[in-house]
Amino acid sequence: MQQFEAILESKQILTPTVLLVRFQNLNKIDFIPGQFITIPIGKQNRFYSLATTPLFHKYFELIATVENNGVGANFLLNQLKIGEKVTFYKPQGKFNLQNNSKAKIFLATGVGISAIRSMIQTLVQTDFQKQFLLFFGIKTKKDVFLENEWQNIQDQNSNFSYFYCLSREKNKHYNFGYVSGNLKEYLTTHRLNPQDFEYYVCGNLNNVQNIVEFLQNDLGISNAQVFFEKFI
Repeated sequence: MQQFEAILESKQILTPTVLLVRFQNLNKIDFIPGQFITIPIGKQNRFYSLATTPLFHKYFELIATVENNGVGANFLLNQLKIGEKVTFYKPQGKFNLQNNSKAKIFLATGVGISAIRSMIQTLVQTDFQKQFLLFFGIKTKKDVFLENEWQNIQDQNSNFSYFYCLSREKNKHYNFGYVSGNLKEYLTTHRLNPQDFEYYVCGNLNNVQNIVEFLQNDLGISNAQVFFEKFI
């Protein structure tokens, strides 16, 4: 499998459990928004969704959870130093942003936002003209990250709206509950037809399964309109 190299440019702690890292490209990397790279760490491989649009040629970013101090978390947070090279395998994966003009709804939980972020950035950079919405599920206010980025996009693009959905804490600045319930309420309140959208779902295994079942069983969305990526 083809290998690439990149140089670690920066690290940013987004929350106590989430890290954003930026790498400077040493090779031209072609990928579709939603795909992931494989980083070999010792004798193990770790998989990370690319968190930036492929239209940013000079760099790419990854968003990783670091709460469990696992192999990948320890490597990115502690072992790999600024200015050092990392080797990774070419991007792959079938969770891809569809190249069409259909309105889109993105449903992410936790660091599942990585692939979704790549997709949203691409829509912004290509001046997407249809409605696109983000429902971002997290536990509490301390888990909020990337809010300034979504707000900037919303301020500059009337087609985009975002909603943080806090599942374990009520806060007047954010929605309460799971993304599925908040999505249903939004569609009902704004009298939108669920069939008019494509749905992109990314997060941990249980959350993605529950959201996909909700889309199919409660909203009657066909498999052809639902794209998802789940991880353990």
